[in-house]
Order: sequence, then structure tokens, then C-alpha cells
Amino acid sequence: MGLFNFGGKKEMNLKASENEKKNIASTQSKDLSVRDLTIHDDLKDLVWIADGKFKNYKQSKGDVNSFEIDGYRISISFQSQEEPSLIYTNQKISKPKDISVVERPLYYPTYTELSPEQKWVYLNFLSNPYNTTIDIGFVFILYYGLERHLLSGNFEKAIYVILKLRDVQTNKSFQSYSANAVVLSCMLHKRGDLVLDFIKSLDKEHELAFSDNLFLICYYSFDIPLIPKDIMRMASAFEFINKNYIKKYPDLFLEKLSEEIKTKLGSEKIDLKKYLTATEIKKVRQDNVAIFANMSIIDKSISIPLLAENFKLKREMYNFLETAHENVKKELAEMRKSGKIKTGNKKAETPIKKKNETDEINYSKLEQDLLKSIEETEKESKKTQMGVIPAYYEQLAKLYRKMKEKEKEIDILERFAKQIHARGKKTAILLERLEKLKA
Repeated sequence: MGLFNFGGKKEMNLKASENEKKNIASTQSKDLSVRDLTIHDDLKDLVWIADGKFKNYKQSKGDVNSFEIDGYRISISFQSQEEPSLIYTNQKISKPKDISVVERPLYYPTYTELSPEQKWVYLNFLSNPYNTTIDIGFVFILYYGLERHLLSGNFEKAIYVILKLRDVQTNKSFQSYSANAVVLSCMLHKRGDLVLDFIKSLDKEHELAFSDNLFLICYYSFDIPLIPKDIMRMASAFEFINKNYIKKYPDLFLEKLSEEIKTKLGSEKIDLKKYLTATEIKKVRQDNVAIFANMSIIDKSISIPLLAENFKLKREMYNFLETAHENVKKELAEMRKSGKIKTGNKKAETPIKKKNETDEINYSKLEQDLLKSIEETEKESKKTQMGVIPAYYEQLAKLYRKMKEKEKEIDILERFAKQIHARGKKTAILLERLEKLKA
């Protein structure tokens, strides 16, 4: 069963279950309050209430929302268990004498399982959901209900509240779940305009923790071009490991990356469909990505194609990043010569750390990752008769040099020497290094 069809432009048939639609009553009023605690205007029509005059939820058995995208179907199922954010207005609440001593909610919290004091804290939080001092467990209870709206409810309003929450809540799990759910639901509802709003909202570092591959699929589906900032953010997805300059000199790196892309393509915008076809995408390995946090949604993970693993795309994006890296290095050298950067700063940029057990563990993981990348580029090289990506061999050789493993450094460079090579200075540099080591 597939989720995405990358071949056509047919209108999507979006069907929400009739039972779920009946469950959505309006909580829009001038004064929405629970137990004398007023709920923020942004949340009117978004909180799920089980009883009383604002009741808008009726539990049903295993509702299923089916979405079709050009013949590909995905079913998001709600279990028979209750919505975890559901508020019972008749349950006891108690205002604590000191909020700071109220225990944080357990993992995967539900409203009904909260203590009376915790319930008061949560309901009070709903009067100002953008409060950054609240424990993230309370934020997740609210977010569970918003996820339900993304699938079958007040979708657009829920999106904008989630974007506002993402702006102030820095928790990595919340950022990852919310971004993935927003992107997927925008695709399912065919709302490219809201995807653009989501992209524009990514103006803080903490908001960038989400699936790069889901991001690429979204761009592909809506014909949104990649821009240099996107490529920098997704550098790891394209297996570009040396991100020292990206972190320390982001503006300069962006400038050099933009120049390189514009020189090669004539524009800073990259059309993914020049690199990927529907047939190629179907060949790409798939992986499960955690999308939903709400426990009442059965299909919390979705299998998506890992577009960043497409050899043609990965190679091109990697080359752009590598060239930009080298150009930044040259620019910094010129700036040091001209006195724009003090020479003493160079040592400060790369402080020497003492080798410890953690370093050895990191070295081992990095070695395995690079060896895997080398195996993949060699496999693709044999298939396409195009040259391997030399940077993988270079990075592993440098790693062995740091580890003082001369024989391993020679071995990996000899392995490189036996491969098909693309034109470029990197090949000559590595082969020259090999000759020096063997001399």
C-alpha cells in the first residue's frame, strides 16, 4: 500500500468518517470556560469536551479516515480508546497552594488521569497556551487534541495554533511530532498554501527538528523548489558531515552555496523533479517515520520513501555543499591575510580536545557511517559508471589520521584509487596523499 503518487495532478478524494464529523460540535462562544477557568480564544472550537453545555465529542468504535492520492490510499485509524485530551467538566479540580510543587504529568498523559491539582494547572494553562513555563506534559495533552483536528476536525485553525505553539515551545519531541503531523496533514488535505505558511514559520533553530525526507516529499508534491537554506539545513540527510563552517559562518556559507548553485543551474532554486522521477522514487528505500503522538490514533507511524538517498540527488546536493565548504575555506584564508580575521582566531575555531572514551565511541560510529556511505557510492558507481564521491574516502582517511591508524588510512585511500573517478581536484589530492603515505 502506497501513500504518495508522484505521477499525476488528480484531485484528491478526501473522506473523513461520518461518525467523526458528527462528533464535532461548536465550542465557539464569547466565553468558553471550564470550572470558572476561561479558555483562550485561539482554542475555541479546538478543545474536546465530554459533557456539559460545550460537549462536542462522542466516542465511537474504531473510526477510520481514508485518504486517496491518485490511487494510493492511506487509512488513519482512531482506536476505540478515548481521546486523551478529552475534558470532563464534572471531574474534581483543586487549585494548588503552590503550583511549583505540582508533579509533572506522566509520559503519554491523559486529562482524566491527572490529579485534581494537575487538572487545575492544565485548565489554567488553556487560558494562555503559549506559556513557556508550563511542563511539556501539559502541552502534549493539548496537542493530542489538535492532532485529531488535523485529521478530521477544524484542520486549518489547528494548524495555526500548532505553528504558534512551535514558535515558543522548544521541546525536541514536540517539535518533531508537530512538524511531521503538519506536513503530512497538509499533503493529505492538498493545502500547499498552508505548507508555505509552515515553511515561513521556520525562523528559529529549535523549529528545525523534523523529518528531512518528509520535507522533501512535501516539496516534491507541491512543486516547491529547494533553496540554499533548505540544503544547508538538510546537509546531514545528504551525508555531508563536515558542518563546521555551516555552524560557525552560516551567512558566509549561505552566500557561497547560493553562488555555486546559481553558477551551475542559473538559479538559486532547485527543482526536485529534475532529479527525481516517479519511477525512481518507487525504487527508493522506505522507512517508518513517527507522525502522530496521540495514543488514540492507531497509525502513529507512516512509511515514507527516503528521497535523500536517491543517488543523483544526493550526489548533486553533496557536491554543492562540498564546493561551498572549500570556497568558504578560501575566503577565510583571504580574510586572515588581509587582517579581517585575526590569525589567533583560527586556533580558537578548532580547539584541541583531549581524547577520551566518548571520543572513541564517536570515532567508531563515524567510521561505520562513512564505510556505509562508501559502500553505497561504490555500488551506485558500478551501476551508473559514474565516479564515486571522493569526499567520503577523504573524511574517513582524515578520521584514521586523527586516530593515528596509518595502515587504515593507506587502505582506504588504496580502495579509492581502484574506483571509477569523476573529474575534479579532489581525486588528485587523495591520490597524491596516498603516494606520500607509501613513500
